[in-house]
Amino acid sequence: MDFKIIAIMIDMTPALTEGTNNLITWRNRYSSTEYPRKIVLNIFYRRYTMSKMWNDLMNIVNQKSYNSFQGAAMALEKLYSKTAVTKVQPFLESWINNNPDEIVGAIHYRDFIGLIQRVQMGSKPAKEELEFSYLHYLISDKATLAWAAFCATGISPLKAITEVSGAIIQPMPLNDYNTLTVGLGQLYTTRFLQDRYTPLP
Repeated sequence: MDFKIIAIMIDMTPALTEGTNNLITWRNRYSSTEYPRKIVLNIFYRRYTMSKMWNDLMNIVNQKSYNSFQGAAMALEKLYSKTAVTKVQPFLESWINNNPDEIVGAIHYRDFIGLIQRVQMGSKPAKEELEFSYLHYLISDKATLAWAAFCATGISPLKAITEVSGAIIQPMPLNDYNTLTVGLGQLYTTRFLQDRYTPLP
C-alpha cells in the first residue's frame, strides 16, 4: 500500500486502556491453561462480529445520513453489540472448532493454536506475543469502526482513511473488511502502539 504520513489523527488510548484492563482481568480470572485460549476467543469474537455486521455497516456508510462523527460512532457501536450477541456469541466455539482455517478479518484460528500451546507450557515471549496481538486486533477493529463513522457523515472512504490514520493513500477500493483491517493495522495501529505499548509484567 503506497502512502504518505501526515500525522495520527484519532486517539485510541481509551481502547488500549480497555484492552489492557481486559487482559489483567483475564489473567486473574483464568488458569494458565485457560487464559491464552480466552484471549484468542476474544480476538475472534470481535473479528467474526465485524465480519457478520459488514453488510449492515456498509449500508450505514453508503447512506451518509449522520451529521456528526459521534452520532455515527454510537450507531455503529449499537450495531456491533447487537451483532455480537445475536449472530456470533452462540456460534463462536463451533466456528473455530469446526472450521479453524476460515479467514475472518485476514486471520484464521489455526495460526493461533501453536501460540496458545506455547503459552500453556509457560513461554513468557509467547504470552507477550499473544497479549500484543489481542491489543493490535482490538485497536484495528475500533479504527475500522471509526473509519465507517467518518464515512457515514459523508466523508469519502479515501479521506476517512486520512481522518483516522493521518495517512494519504492512493485511490483503491475500500469496501472490504479484510482489506480495511489490514490497511488500518499498518497505517494506524502499528504506529499507534509503537510508542504506547508496554508489556504486562
